[in-house]
Amino acid sequence: MKSYYRVLTLVVVAGVIMLHDNMTYFLKMNKSTSGISSFGLSLSIKTHSLRLSSEPAPHFRIIENSEVEGKSEEERRRRSTHFNDRSKMIINGTDSSLNYSEIGAELSRPIGTRKLVLPNVLLIGAQKAGTSAVADWLYHNGVCKAKIFDGEPSHYEKEVHFFDEHLRYQEGVEFYSKRFEHCVGRKRKKYILDATPKYLLFSRRIYDLYNESSRAGLNKSLKLMVILREPISREISWYNHRIFRLALLNSTGHGSIHESYRDILQSNGAIMSFDQYSETVLKDSIKGDPSNSPGIYVEHLKSWVKLFDRKQLLVLSYDELQSNPAKTRWRINQFLGTKYKGGFNKANTKESDSKIREVSLRAGQALKPLFQETNEELYAFLRDHPGPAMEQKPFPHFE
Repeated sequence: MKSYYRVLTLVVVAGVIMLHDNMTYFLKMNKSTSGISSFGLSLSIKTHSLRLSSEPAPHFRIIENSEVEGKSEEERRRRSTHFNDRSKMIINGTDSSLNYSEIGAELSRPIGTRKLVLPNVLLIGAQKAGTSAVADWLYHNGVCKAKIFDGEPSHYEKEVHFFDEHLRYQEGVEFYSKRFEHCVGRKRKKYILDATPKYLLFSRRIYDLYNESSRAGLNKSLKLMVILREPISREISWYNHRIFRLALLNSTGHGSIHESYRDILQSNGAIMSFDQYSETVLKDSIKGDPSNSPGIYVEHLKSWVKLFDRKQLLVLSYDELQSNPAKTRWRINQFLGTKYKGGFNKANTKESDSKIREVSLRAGQALKPLFQETNEELYAFLRDHPGPAMEQKPFPHFE
């Protein structure tokens, strides 16, 4: 008799799985020709464990008004996310509503996958414009940072480098989500932050991933912040950072890593002066592909504003952050609806005899013509596309 019940249980479970898969396929194939797909029903099994006994079969999770995405079963299992129109899940007969805008995105996934957790605040840039100081202040006030995994450098707590590093991006959304799973649960954080400053150049990747992975409206509630610094000063600071890192690598014998610094090295391996770097590498790069230059801010902001509501993007001035940091903190608090305390700590304390502190006449002659026109275009763009109420208006001209 027990053997009979075991067999019966297996038959029932197998039938339910086949019913689920067939319904998914039927709804997808009939989406454009049948009214049946408008019900949008999706069934998935809650598979904590399966015991061969006469106990009741596992509960079902029933989620209404959902869509099933993906071109194959494997793709569907990897990417689909089930939510109804009000971002509520019906789990075992109970209505469990979550405010996803307050806790990042916590997303229900199909069989065999985990819940996804995505940041709900991104500090997208610019590099060498004070992002470390702002991020450290937010983290000090309880904003959740990423978890570091084995083999990752310590700065990946602040900068996950998911969207800007191709190999990491290819790992997919679950790779990204795993770094923030600790931010939800018993000690749930209101805000989860990724402060990778190179994201300024990757608006499309960010939009696509959030849009495809979230059915909780996070794409529309995602908060974006960017700090803009006078472009030539930013280039000098980035150059200083790189030659400091290069000297550090030389001192530790990691000569093979020099490949990533090849653009600031002469053919004999010596480091270019900033004047040389400006007249050759920077000038050619900016003229050849402005969209790939971090300092051509207007090109990147145009892309962000096409994809996201302008009110989601807070544009901050590096000059104000330096001269009136309290005002910058006020703007961020207003934008996030928070009352975070404390001040900014100075993040860049590196000193070196080779550190460039001012723009030389030679470098200025090479770079100023390249940035002058786009800076003016930036001021006009920000004037014609006003942001959230607390943003500085008009945006100050770079000093």
